Amino acid sequence: MVRSIKKLSLLAVAALSLVTSGGALAFADEDIGKINPEAAARSFPKRGFSPYAGRNYPTRVYWGDEHVHTGWSADAGAFGCTLGPEEAFRFARGEQVKSALGEPAKLSRPLDWMALTDHSDGAGTIFEIRDGNPALLANPLIKRWHDMMAEGQGVAAAMEIIKAQSRL
Repeated sequence: MVRSIKKLSLLAVAALSLVTSGGALAFADEDIGKINPEAAARSFPKRGFSPYAGRNYPTRVYWGDEHVHTGWSADAGAFGCTLGPEEAFRFARGEQVKSALGEPAKLSRPLDWMALTDHSDGAGTIFEIRDGNPALLANPLIKRWHDMMAEGQGVAAAMEIIKAQSRL
């Protein structure tokens, strides 16, 4: 088995030498043991094999999230998100926060960057609707959305809210 691996290695060196040098190389199977790997390596061209060598490209990957909504946005809030902007930034920095389910949550690695992209219209109002602010629940449509969220139909409520806002 070792001899077979050695044969394959020498064949690979010979084939690579043929491809990179542009020359011809022919040998019989019984000549495999006679190939000198050091001589084959010296036959490689001296130019670099990578077209990217010497170019200055960024080499560090930055991990982040470019579209983060918190509970302040009507859609995310109706879906059940309870974190506000401050908690979202703390979470992105790698700090532990309490999730919407009341469980502790923490990233395995902090983000390098984050863009908080909450919707400006009605920012934070969804908390008041979800929590049952009596002044808002006096409106039958808002009461309907509150009830839908309380019954686990937050996605449907969010879709109605978005449609209602788009008609304004």
